[in-house]
Amino acid sequence: RVIILSDGLANTGTTSADEILAQVRENAGKQIALLGVGVGSSYGDSLMERLADGGDGFVVYVSDQRQARDVFVHRLPANLAVRALDAKVQVVFDPKTVTSYRLIGYENRAVADNQFRDDTTDGGEVGPGHSVTALYEVRLAAGAGGNAQAAKVDVRWLNPDDRRPVETSRTVRVSDLDGAFALAAPRLTVAYSAAYLAESLRGTAGVPMVELVQIARSAAEQTGDPAVGELATLIEKTIALRR
Repeated sequence: RVIILSDGLANTGTTSADEILAQVRENAGKQIALLGVGVGSSYGDSLMERLADGGDGFVVYVSDQRQARDVFVHRLPANLAVRALDAKVQVVFDPKTVTSYRLIGYENRAVADNQFRDDTTDGGEVGPGHSVTALYEVRLAAGAGGNAQAAKVDVRWLNPDDRRPVETSRTVRVSDLDGAFALAAPRLTVAYSAAYLAESLRGTAGVPMVELVQIARSAAEQTGDPAVGELATLIEKTIALRR
């Protein structure tokens, strides 16, 4: 594993993103993976994300000593180990029960249907204790309910030891989707708040910011996580700036 600490602004030596990516991919082929740690107030997240994608790794951002300690002390084993290589997820909604759906974010991570089982197509790397949350806005058909199928989810990845493909699938029922939002897992509501904050900042209609603050504050209380409290504070500051 190679660890790169950078502000993501290539301004010395090799400055071409394509040249840097070529070197990263060459080393990824030798099973040398990349952990990118973003720093600085003028952070070039686009370049760092491209490097991580090409280097069979991922990127985290640290803005203070507490976050740096969390990455390099508390979570270093999880950040260095890999449990799944080139992980890909495919979600197929049932048109009988779902009339429309929209994936929130992940625009630059889309994989064509015919590439899902193509193991030469790059996916994402997942470490121990890591999780990935994909949010969909889903509109159910009138009368849909009970045990009817809403979607089928397939997950495929390569075993990091022998690079053999592994695949599993699950079915999502309508009954899985009709629970009260207040009873959702706190980490799901955190992802919900962060995603819709991003949607609002990019000018896409979504959930009112006042509601997001309440949801984030409730999640912060339930999780006891200072980072979730920071998210709620960030939403409040965004509201204040827009007034």
